[in-house]
Amino acid sequence: MGAALIATATVYAVLAVSDLRVRRLPHRLTAAAWMTAVLATLTEATARGELAPAAEAFTTTIGVVVLLLGIAFALPGQLGLGDVNLAGTVVLSLAWSGWTTGLIAVLVGLVLQAVVAAVAVVASAESNIRLPCGPSLVAGWLITAVVVAL
Repeated sequence: MGAALIATATVYAVLAVSDLRVRRLPHRLTAAAWMTAVLATLTEATARGELAPAAEAFTTTIGVVVLLLGIAFALPGQLGLGDVNLAGTVVLSLAWSGWTTGLIAVLVGLVLQAVVAAVAVVASAESNIRLPCGPSLVAGWLITAVVVAL
């Protein structure tokens, strides 16, 4: 899984920079993140000879994506479809080690985003601030990946 994590980290770094610069997560890059996560999950399942963890990872990913899609449509402008796409890859890329790991990574990213948003609102005295969520999701992924590796 080390090579898959490095590949994922590379794609995520580019996505985070893109989101910071232009407030967009390009579909070509999120597609690359999806391919990496799917291939890594299937490779891990094949290498271990266990399909149950992969099934859990895919099921958890679908659940999180559906939930976040609901939030994105219910609260337009707060969570974009690129963010939902990225969150799905965050879950899947870490859920091979347990479905809760992927879920925790997204939750850490969303909590980080809430903290960033609160600080931005206080610092600017404006309540209608648009902030990219991608970098926080990537940070949540990185923090969780490092903690799991320890």
